[in-house]
Amino acid sequence: MPGAELECERVREALLDNSVEGAPMSELPPWAARHLGSCAECERFGRGVRPSYDDLDRGPLYTASLRRRTLAAMAAADEGRVGWLVPWLAPAAAVSIAASFVGPVWLTARWIGPLVSSGWMAWGIALGVCSSLGFAAAGAVLVALADLRAEQAGLDAAGRPAERRPS
Repeated sequence: MPGAELECERVREALLDNSVEGAPMSELPPWAARHLGSCAECERFGRGVRPSYDDLDRGPLYTASLRRRTLAAMAAADEGRVGWLVPWLAPAAAVSIAASFVGPVWLTARWIGPLVSSGWMAWGIALGVCSSLGFAAAGAVLVALADLRAEQAGLDAAGRPAERRPS
């Protein structure tokens, strides 16, 4: 009978939830307790599930001694690891900016220089070209990532659920 099977499934889920949470059998919902009294299979299932969790030692997970040892280990691990790195952050950032922006602008200005009448104009054009290319590339990457995310979520370009095509 499908209704009884559904009721047994609900009771077994309740038994498992109760067991995982470590709650006593008296905290089962009343409808589940009534069902256990009338269904031998579910009662046997409940007796089988209970010992596995009840036999575990439920001592404190994080004692004061463990806390002291953890904090001491973290303090010892942090000493001297990052301190030498901090003074190098600003120079590293400057080199990164130079390599990713100033370098291409300089190369573009050198390439455009012979075509225009002024060095400042060459630098301005180079700055505009490199900035435009950077913004265009960033925009293309963002659009590609948005499309990929929408595809993974099963949405079309307008954000509606996509129609599934038979494969």
